Amino acid sequence: MSIFSRFMISGAAGILAMHAGIPETFRNPPELAFRVQFNDGTRIATPVRCDGEKERMTDLAALPGVSTKARFAKLTATISSATERTAGLRVSADWWFDCQVNHERIYSTMVQGNGGAPGQKFHSFPCRFKKGDNEITFFVERGVDSMKFSCQLLESQIANPSAAECSFPRYEASLPELPLVAQPLVLLEKDGSLVIRAATRTAVKMSAVFCSQGKITRSEEKDPTVFHAFSYLPQATDANVSYQLYADGKAVTKEIMLRPVNPKCPARFWVLGDTQHSQAYRTTLLAQYGANRRVREADFVIHIGDIDSTTDDFEGRYLAGFGNAYATFFSGLPLVALRGNHEWVGKHPQIWTRWFGTSEGKTYWSFRRGATAFIVLDSAGKKSQHCDPATLIAEQREFLRRALKTPEFRAAKFHILLVHASKAPDAQSDAPADNLAAILKGIEGLDAIDLMIAGHIHRPLHLDKGVYVFPAVTMAGPGWKHPSSALFVEERSGDLRIEAYLPDGTVIDTFQVKSRIIPERSRPAGKEGVRGKN
Repeated sequence: MSIFSRFMISGAAGILAMHAGIPETFRNPPELAFRVQFNDGTRIATPVRCDGEKERMTDLAALPGVSTKARFAKLTATISSATERTAGLRVSADWWFDCQVNHERIYSTMVQGNGGAPGQKFHSFPCRFKKGDNEITFFVERGVDSMKFSCQLLESQIANPSAAECSFPRYEASLPELPLVAQPLVLLEKDGSLVIRAATRTAVKMSAVFCSQGKITRSEEKDPTVFHAFSYLPQATDANVSYQLYADGKAVTKEIMLRPVNPKCPARFWVLGDTQHSQAYRTTLLAQYGANRRVREADFVIHIGDIDSTTDDFEGRYLAGFGNAYATFFSGLPLVALRGNHEWVGKHPQIWTRWFGTSEGKTYWSFRRGATAFIVLDSAGKKSQHCDPATLIAEQREFLRRALKTPEFRAAKFHILLVHASKAPDAQSDAPADNLAAILKGIEGLDAIDLMIAGHIHRPLHLDKGVYVFPAVTMAGPGWKHPSSALFVEERSGDLRIEAYLPDGTVIDTFQVKSRIIPERSRPAGKEGVRGKN
């Protein structure tokens, strides 16, 4: 069952198609009239009429009676043709769409999105009509600001789209058992604890049963709630650890094997970033990456930020949209999630903090795995109702000064800075990158950083002390020719080895970081952590 089928399980069979008669020739084709239904069950009684012109763009999310949880729309029209013929469609949408004619997918922007402003950027492609009635169906997923849509039937024939525009491998994520909202997430805390976080649709008392080599540990909640968190601190002797969740005494998950993270074992981790794709394509990415043999060797996963484009509809975007796919294809792998600038967008940044921040509610912290010390920073975003960059910058400057001086950090062989924002040497800076520069400005000891791993610029770059006083590596994201890349990092033979992968398993870069111990008096970083800024 596809994602577009699942969101419309309730009442999907009742969608009616509108008939628009097409003349024998396709000259002056009429408007297309669509019946519309949304994932929350809302149906629009009045047909939505489109002609493809900018002034006729229709914001589906702004139609009467549509709720803020409406992220997906299904639009259906029926075209009657006297003969077999080929015509064209000209479509623009905010932000992703699939098009089917007679139940066959003929075009998709689920990989790269609309690629330009809705109403200014249009996609033109051919469609083949049979004699008689033909059903045109669009599945539209909304962007950050709207769900604008326009479609025009063209007389002329259009060149065939590329294979990438037509289709990509489609995968399905496992759905949770009720009353769970989504599959539970396993988060890695700074002390090595594994925290299981889950949400239920109604307040219930949940319990978690952990099993390690025959030893059972049970954690139970005292009172019913809708947000649930259970912590387990792996021991050095733990070889096989599993957990299972219960709601009011009934099992709501299967027994799930965990990958315990022993802080003393060599660090091996996978890095994702900038996955604010369509839900269908993000599920595909996680499925493809999850099949990579290196993921099976990893002990935890780092998401470098921007899981999605906005915190609106947090349940749909982050828990169901990302969480179900992550739990399906990265089962049991603890997650470290950084906050990206898009996680400050929307109405619910505080919910993001509750789910992905530390147990103390922090979005910046440090931890140690094997011979590698990590420092996590929050590069924030633009100043808004929810985001105060000045306060975050001041707090993190003090935190960073302390973290760089701790014996645990200085005794490590490798020192990695994890942050979402970064700046390409050939690009102008923006608010998140400027925030990072302000955090780093004048901090002594930054030369101890061996590598910064970042995202944000949506390009896979390996910067050898060009922009920053330390090397940096970034990953691909939406808009680049390959809309995603990931990293596998491991301590091996005294070095830190990094491999950059595309979703299909192609290696696009490899390099090493040599081990070193920070001397007792590290050379100051100078005036700036970022080069070239006054």
